[in-house]
Amino acid sequence: MLLVNVVLFSQVTTSKIKGTVTDESGEALFGATVSVLHVPTGTLRGTTAQDNGRYTILNLRDGGPYKITFSYLGFKQ
Repeated sequence: MLLVNVVLFSQVTTSKIKGTVTDESGEALFGATVSVLHVPTGTLRGTTAQDNGRYTILNLRDGGPYKITFSYLGFKQ
């Protein structure tokens, strides 16, 4: 009888970007829209900031460059 033990490993090939959206005074901007553009492919991902201004965008392509834009009512993009 022959027993074979196989172990497989995989590598994660995605990235994430996280941060906090605030105004000039440091006040968190709840509901701000965050957009991330992967420049080489044109892939666009986005999210909305939480009540503390924090955001996380998961499953981004590894590498960049990325163009990140923020928008909020009453503020310039």
